[in-house]
Amino acid sequence: MNHSHTIRHLSLFSFITLLMINLACQPTQSLSEASDNGSASASTIPTNTANSNLSSNNDAIATNQALQVQPDDIIGIWKPQNMDLRFEIFKNKDLDEYQGKVVWLKKPNGKDGKPILDRLNPQKKLRQKPVMGAMVIQGFEFNSLDDIWEEGLLYDPATGQTFKGTLKMLDKDTMKFIGFEGFSLTETETTWKRVTE
Repeated sequence: MNHSHTIRHLSLFSFITLLMINLACQPTQSLSEASDNGSASASTIPTNTANSNLSSNNDAIATNQALQVQPDDIIGIWKPQNMDLRFEIFKNKDLDEYQGKVVWLKKPNGKDGKPILDRLNPQKKLRQKPVMGAMVIQGFEFNSLDDIWEEGLLYDPATGQTFKGTLKMLDKDTMKFIGFEGFSLTETETTWKRVTE
């Protein structure tokens, strides 16, 4: 019995030894061959992709650092896209907030030659007043942590709608307004351009 057990043990040992020698003799697959065969692994990620992402992040950081937004950068005359008016934003020092009023209209007067009135204003007492000079921006305060102006109201005389939202400076002559009307969950987004002429 002991002799038979020894033979089986040697046979198993020999089989394992031959198997290891056979595996050692098999050719290894290169990274390029793995890529050609569609094999994917962490080691096959091109290094230039990581470099590209790093470069993009550095560019974004550099842009933000170069902008260096200041609270009074919002002051000036602005033209919102899709709105036939311009308004001037100024700082109300008494309320410590930024406000704005209409200073230009594409069509300031009606067919009768008289100033167009703010007839769609939700406040009845303001419906008999001209749109020109109307206060359309109120309550914006600068958030130095996020570099945005927030908690403000934007009134659109063309529709009578009032939106609450934030303003973010994209560059020194471009801002983006993001807001909501009332309790609506539908986001409104418009781009404003500074008027320098």
